[in-house]
Amino acid sequence: MDCTARMEPESQPHLRAGHALRAACGYIVIGALFFWPMLIRISTHLMSVEQFVIPGSGGDENRFLWLYWWFQKALSTGHSPLNCDWIWPPTGGNLTYGSIPFLPALLTYPVGRLFGPVVGSNVMVFLMMAGGAFTYYVFLKRTFVVSELAAFCGGALFGYGPHLVWKATGGQYNLIGACWWATCLGAVVTAYYRNAFTWQNALLFAIFLWATFWSSFIEFFMLGITLLLTVALWEATYWCTGQRKGIERRIAFFLLAAPGLISFLILRGAPHQVLEAPIWTKISLLDLIPCAKMSVFSWLGLPRRTEAVMPHSFVYLGIIGVYALAVRRTKLIWPTAIMALLLVAFSVDLFGISTYGLRAVPVVGKGYRYFSRFLPFAFFFLLVFSCYGIDFLQRACRSTGLRPTLKSIALCGLLVFATLELYPFMLAVVPVKHLPLTEEARKELHTGQYCMLIPKNLFVPNHEDYQVTLDVPCVFFAYWWYMDLQALKWREEHYPAIYNAVPMPFPATSLPNPLAEDFLQECRDLRIGFLLFEDKSKAQALRERGSVLYEDDQRLLLKLAQSESALTAGTR
Repeated sequence: MDCTARMEPESQPHLRAGHALRAACGYIVIGALFFWPMLIRISTHLMSVEQFVIPGSGGDENRFLWLYWWFQKALSTGHSPLNCDWIWPPTGGNLTYGSIPFLPALLTYPVGRLFGPVVGSNVMVFLMMAGGAFTYYVFLKRTFVVSELAAFCGGALFGYGPHLVWKATGGQYNLIGACWWATCLGAVVTAYYRNAFTWQNALLFAIFLWATFWSSFIEFFMLGITLLLTVALWEATYWCTGQRKGIERRIAFFLLAAPGLISFLILRGAPHQVLEAPIWTKISLLDLIPCAKMSVFSWLGLPRRTEAVMPHSFVYLGIIGVYALAVRRTKLIWPTAIMALLLVAFSVDLFGISTYGLRAVPVVGKGYRYFSRFLPFAFFFLLVFSCYGIDFLQRACRSTGLRPTLKSIALCGLLVFATLELYPFMLAVVPVKHLPLTEEARKELHTGQYCMLIPKNLFVPNHEDYQVTLDVPCVFFAYWWYMDLQALKWREEHYPAIYNAVPMPFPATSLPNPLAEDFLQECRDLRIGFLLFEDKSKAQALRERGSVLYEDDQRLLLKLAQSESALTAGTR
């Protein structure tokens, strides 16, 4: 039987409110099944990939919890979230390029203020993942004529793909904003594919373009590259096929986003940053083949990687979809396929495209280190073919006879395989650390002095004790790779015993000596009144120089004896 005859699409796609609501509920259920270890401990734990990183270093989830907390703290106290005077005394720290997910943190502000930053941060991650899946479902239903099952599965495959799940569990919350950039990119693809340069589509494009900006500067950079390629490709297609009319409508479509340029004006006062990353990660096409590191196949001992994975289920379903679209000779196949291949080429740095191309982009490109971050953008286009593969098999299954039965088995088998491949069987959660301080000790910590963290060994970028410093003015040395150069040089010159121990942008090769007199004098000058030791054996000789506020088997919080002038320098 010729199944292709039954696959001829209707003239226009359909997005129905009832179906969309069911899809949204379905993605929430999938998210609950994926992240249940976090949800049942939502107020005390964070998702983590600590099992895959250097023991004791922790994951990015620690520093992003601090960033989430600071953003909400700043809003509650009337401070600017871009500048934090609770760190790096005496100048404070500029967090403009600190990877704060501004918009997601703002939207979950009520949750964070009511239930605490841990709950707020976890809810933010959960909703962003479900939102990414729902966004892709809406894009498919607005643009292509595929079945409800194909669109729903496409959204699930996209939103809960291994790259985004890995970033969510690794704490890089500024890299899971597919709910923003996929809507923006989807509006452009829909406009070109359906010739729908309407003001509604333009408004979607404009709003979600700048929503991406305020969610993640990195994703905004990648979205900009992808949009330029997409527009150039479709315009070339229009030119070659003689569809040159309507250029005014297309220009007006993109100009609607122009008022959002005010976003750059808001950040115009940001200091010059260290954006030149001396290393970058390159992957090869072979690196895409192994299974995702948290999947059941990894658990069974098969070769695995972290984020640089091309899910096999995407490929198998995509091949079927390419066949179905080729039979129908649809105009979809070439622009979509070319964009997918280009973005995969960016991800693997094919022919040095990323090294010599993307890194040549002024300012932002210099700091771009992980080309595999383009994989979700490649999946955005690749999964269109996978969805058509599901649609093809589903339509073929409606017939009678042996071949449709085999196709039903193939469809079910591929979907089960995709579930096993994508499900994070090895998801880890880590408890959020706290110092069980007495009320008197807590009052002591809020006398306007800083608390300095002295780690066990060397400073690391993603420190495991960020959480204990929430709501405490602290000196931080880890994480702040993107530094204000002028302030950094000034601090190193005037406070060498403390700041010269921390060369940027990498972790320190040494620790400041808390026993040295010049170190203690700089602490007095900078109003550092407390030292938190992760290894209390390093603090034994200092006990007589202060009083102990907290002590357990490993840590010790010491209040230094300060001069009268330092104690009366003011409160924060």
